[in-house]
Amino acid sequence: MKIILLALFYFVQCTIKSSDIDEEIRKHKQNVINDLEKLIKDKNLEHLLKELSEGMRLILDEFFKEPMSNNPNAIKMYELYVWGVYKMQCALKKMFLHYKKNDPNNLFYQDFKINVQLYLDNFKIAMPLNKLVYFGVHSLILLSGLGLSFIVCYLTMKK
Repeated sequence: MKIILLALFYFVQCTIKSSDIDEEIRKHKQNVINDLEKLIKDKNLEHLLKELSEGMRLILDEFFKEPMSNNPNAIKMYELYVWGVYKMQCALKKMFLHYKKNDPNNLFYQDFKINVQLYLDNFKIAMPLNKLVYFGVHSLILLSGLGLSFIVCYLTMKK
């Protein structure tokens, strides 16, 4: 996994000017998904935590190494990094629930369950789709409140 993240960073430096960047992003997303599925099948919580820790460090180093470019391809790559961390968090949550239900006596799980739970509760990355859903729900609540207000005003004016 560490090698894949390093390859992603190298990929950013080498292919920013590429015209087919969307195809490359799709390939890298598929590689990340395959690696995470392999880690989940192995059920090795210690290895996943180590990969997540190193991945977060690499991503933060890359984010704050130099000012972010206005190049749309560079921004797409930074979004790919955030997406990768989001997928790692999802995998960690699945594996954490597996150990919680099936193997609560695992020594590594017992040692790190508080750390993992705090991480999952406080450092969750929300994907833009989730934000759109929240915006849509709040908009519907607002519009239904306005609609009810107009109905009440109409009925009181009518009487």
